[in-house]
Amino acid sequence: GGGGEARTAVGRDGAGTPAPRNRAGRAKQRIVCVIGTRPEAVKMGPVIHALRDTEHVEVRVVNTGQHRELLAETLALLGLHGDVSLDLMVPSQRLAGYLGRCVEALDATLQPLKPDAVIAQGDTSTVLATALVAFYQQLPFFPVVAGFRTGTLEHPFPDEFHRRLPTRLPGVPSPPSHPPP
Repeated sequence: GGGGEARTAVGRDGAGTPAPRNRAGRAKQRIVCVIGTRPEAVKMGPVIHALRDTEHVEVRVVNTGQHRELLAETLALLGLHGDVSLDLMVPSQRLAGYLGRCVEALDATLQPLKPDAVIAQGDTSTVLATALVAFYQQLPFFPVVAGFRTGTLEHPFPDEFHRRLPTRLPGVPSPPSHPPP
């Protein structure tokens, strides 16, 4: 139907009932997927496509541009695009500088999108910033975790810290691909 029409779901008795609404009053659940690097795009690509194939889900992809050129190529190969591109990469960037810019940009980006949940994958500064902003905005955060956990925050640095901290925040836990030895 058209833009302002209310969707109707058919119940077990065959009677039409209004489709459930989310916090923002939308009939569809808005999920924001945040990516910033090529490995994140490769692993999140199937998730994004599956969510887009789900009738009651509206997906927005936010591209932080942590690895700008490599990410653009990968998104094109996967048939994806960023609905929002933050273009945060700067030459010779330092971890803390990027993290600060990413937190500020994601905070300003997620606020008007009013997502029902936020998903990110990986062990990068983008994932850590996404988790922090989702927590600050009291949004459910779903980390898609892949890879081994070393049990030592410094090895590999800073990946292990970036991988573990988001899983400590509220949301639905996502276990690592393989348990540590």
